[in-house]
Amino acid sequence: MSEILGDLDKEIEGTALEKMMTNNTQEWEGIKLRKMTPASVALLEMAKLKMLYGDSDVAVFEILAFLFIHSRKPKEARRAVLDKSLGKDEESGRNIAFINTVMDWGEDVEFTDLTGASKKIEEMVQEAFGGQIEPISEPDPTDKVKKKVEETPSPTQ
Repeated sequence: MSEILGDLDKEIEGTALEKMMTNNTQEWEGIKLRKMTPASVALLEMAKLKMLYGDSDVAVFEILAFLFIHSRKPKEARRAVLDKSLGKDEESGRNIAFINTVMDWGEDVEFTDLTGASKKIEEMVQEAFGGQIEPISEPDPTDKVKKKVEETPSPTQ
């Protein structure tokens, strides 16, 4: 399997597809970030980041992890997240090797860069999902169609 992936990588190098994949970046505070993709969201979930669902228990770590994942080449990010060589942290369920990698990388991030990071991440999420995710609202009491359906007796009444 790895031979097939290696051959595929060699075929992609220097092509328009590679340019498209590598031009899919934006720069923020001196850090090049890849745009979110379904694969990167899956990787965020595999890294046990809860920030996308508004339930982060370690916000600074999760911000660093998000930035790390989106600033690395996809294969490098996958290797880091999936590295089980040091076991898992019992509390978070994250791979310890991934925690160490993010923490080492985070040592080179300026603290002042983190002040706007959550806003940048929010922009990236909005851009990725583009209004596809809508908040669930309360039912509209003026919705006449729904009201009519609710008032119509069922055949068994």
